[in-house]
Amino acid sequence: MLLAGYYLILNVVAYGLFFIDKQKAIHHQYRIPNRVLIGIILLGGVVGAGLAMKQFHHKTQQPAYKVALAAATVIHGGNLVTWFNQ
Repeated sequence: MLLAGYYLILNVVAYGLFFIDKQKAIHHQYRIPNRVLIGIILLGGVVGAGLAMKQFHHKTQQPAYKVALAAATVIHGGNLVTWFNQ
């Protein structure tokens, strides 16, 4: 239950951060650093970040984000499979 809450909160935060960063980009304002956005993906916000990237067409052409999404999918997907099989 705790793990599900962790992933839920992290993915909501990831989605929100990508939305905020997109809005700031549109309005030419100070942006959220790439290390923060990639960090939230690697911590487990891969679903929220992926949905936001697709919906807002944001950061989709940057290779670092593609690599982070792929790595986080493998890592956290494995964690979830292990968790469900216990």
